[in-house]
Amino acid sequence: MLRVSREVRLFPLLTLNGEPSPHVEPVIAQAQAAGWKADIVSVDYAFQRGADRMLRLRSGH
Repeated sequence: MLRVSREVRLFPLLTLNGEPSPHVEPVIAQAQAAGWKADIVSVDYAFQRGADRMLRLRSGH
């Protein structure tokens, strides 16, 4: 998605059971290895209990 966009936002970062998604850290690692900026940002909206953060990926180009 970052090939056609400057920013990608992923939300929520939890599984349906409310546990941290096991995919977040590998996505961050791969994004950073590709030269993208990755950060986790607090949001005002909570889709489910504890789901108040999103992963923001930004193109490094």
